[in-house]
Amino acid sequence: MVTHFGSSPINERDLLQIIESNFDLRPGAIIKQLGLTRPIYQRTAENGHFGNAEFPWERPKTLILPKNLHEKLRDVQVG
Repeated sequence: MVTHFGSSPINERDLLQIIESNFDLRPGAIIKQLGLTRPIYQRTAENGHFGNAEFPWERPKTLILPKNLHEKLRDVQVG
């Protein structure tokens, strides 16, 4: 379930479809994708993690849009 509380020009059903097409939100998959078994906690605590590309969660991901949303989202104004 996705709720944007009216703050998005994209409807919630379409947002959910984008999320499901791009992110594996199972706990084991999150641990693997973000490398959370690596001993990085000391470095994270010392210097923080915002804007540090060393940490996987700080690297932008190019989203893959489902085909049925390409046309629908082409004219959406964001910003």
